[in-house]
Amino acid sequence: MAFREIRPDDFEWTTRPHEPGEPARHVAELSELAEFAHTRERLAL
Repeated sequence: MAFREIRPDDFEWTTRPHEPGEPARHVAELSELAEFAHTRERLAL
């Protein structure tokens, strides 16, 4: 089974819109970087 390490600094993070006073949420596309063929994934912090 093959595997690949993807580190947080490998992603292009985007800040999602949020209301004043709410914490900012950051998301990154995982699918392309991980070379997924049959699924779409996104990380959120």
